[in-house]
Amino acid sequence: MLRIIKVNVLAFFATCFFVGFWLRFFTNINIVVSLAVFLFVSVLSFLYCFTYETDKKIKKNEITFLIIDVVGLIGLLYNKNHTIADLILLFAWQNMGILFYFMYKTKNFKINRNFAIISTVYLGMLIYIVQSQYETGWIMISDRLGSNSTSIVLLEFFIIDEIYRYSIHKKTNYLFAFICFLITLIAGGIAGVVTFSFLIIILWLFENEKLSVNLIKCVIFILISACILLYINDGIEKILNYINQGDSESRILMLQQYFALMKENIFNFIFGANIQTSYLLRHYENLHNCFFNWHYYYGIIPMLYFGGIVVYILYKSIKERNTLYVILMVTTVIRSLTDETTFAFIPIWIFFFLIIVEKKNIKFVYSNRAKNKLMEDY
Repeated sequence: MLRIIKVNVLAFFATCFFVGFWLRFFTNINIVVSLAVFLFVSVLSFLYCFTYETDKKIKKNEITFLIIDVVGLIGLLYNKNHTIADLILLFAWQNMGILFYFMYKTKNFKINRNFAIISTVYLGMLIYIVQSQYETGWIMISDRLGSNSTSIVLLEFFIIDEIYRYSIHKKTNYLFAFICFLITLIAGGIAGVVTFSFLIIILWLFENEKLSVNLIKCVIFILISACILLYINDGIEKILNYINQGDSESRILMLQQYFALMKENIFNFIFGANIQTSYLLRHYENLHNCFFNWHYYYGIIPMLYFGGIVVYILYKSIKERNTLYVILMVTTVIRSLTDETTFAFIPIWIFFFLIIVEKKNIKFVYSNRAKNKLMEDY
């Protein structure tokens, strides 16, 4: 009876979070509404997890997350680049990762997967509706979800489905992968298209038995994708424009200007540098790099901590030959180098981190031989 109650509570938390996610990214409803939903479910999720978790290592890390958030608050107050709302969002993304961990541990991750599927279908419908209102290759679903962020969200949904499928010993759903890729292609954004192509190709290569056949499939997939990209989004022109863009648009220049501000004094280095003296940084309010954004938002300690989590997951995954972890982590890292992705990938990274910390994780090991089976589940 108690287990049923716990499962229902977790399902309620997941429902609340996805509702908040939909409100924030799929609509233009006042941001305070989704923020209130996130704060509500995050506090309850944290209390639930801290109450029912028996592993001391997991509890220790939950407390560490909270301490890092406090340090991040100090950074926010110093650099004044953002508001307390951004810290609440960070707290929310972290607790979604913790919630993923508990739902996976209790074999209820299917709930998250179902929400991911529903979200993908709805997002595809929204893009189909609005795509005629914008120039080819650039779409805005809401004030907070455009072409670039659409591919990030879809990567999160696809990874959630991938985690669920391998937890029940099933291979990648390539129909779902193709749908996510197609939506990304229509929405536009070179980085998203390239990243999704990379992910699907790598999954193909590692998951099936006949490597030669898969290589042919990959070549065909690349050629078809290139043709579609050229036809729909004027891909070559966009790539050339991206490479040859002027200094006013250069992401490298943004990083250079921020680094210059960061080096002005020790406090800017520790707590993050205020960007008000730079017109370029003020205009974009985004370094277009998730890892440097952590410094820009919260300071050096949160940056090193979250960056350390990413490195740790990669290190342990490679060491233990958890190939799925490696593939998904490398994909998310690549995507994070070109845009702000904390809202989508921190839940995934926290989930992987807690699974590894507990040392009872399923080892998602791909093989080129059909007879090789996945390792034991919980």
